[in-house]
Amino acid sequence: MRSIWVLISSFAVIIVIGGVAYYSSPEKETRVMLPHLGELEIPSFNSEVRNPLMKANPGQFHMWVPSYPLRCGEIVFEKADPKARNYWICVSEIRKRVAIYAQQDISREDVLAPGVQVRWREVMADR
Repeated sequence: MRSIWVLISSFAVIIVIGGVAYYSSPEKETRVMLPHLGELEIPSFNSEVRNPLMKANPGQFHMWVPSYPLRCGEIVFEKADPKARNYWICVSEIRKRVAIYAQQDISREDVLAPGVQVRWREVMADR
């Protein structure tokens, strides 16, 4: 019985050390694996680009704008009706995903900017 507890505690210590090493490393990998697009390299945004949605490519839109269970691109950018069901849920989910993947906080106004809607339609028209 004692050997089982030694094994479990050793495993826990390895996980903790690995987690500390990962989160303390200064440079994180900028590649993301998406099942339907393959591996994408995410360009880092410099400080002069305030709204990353204005410069997004199709891969970034796929990461930032959820398509399941809600088709947020259709709800927010195509129909663009603030009274539509789940509209504000989609806007907040887009903000959350941009904050996670681009590491940049954006406002509701940034998501709802007319330029973002135009960019979405240009980039995602053939998809």
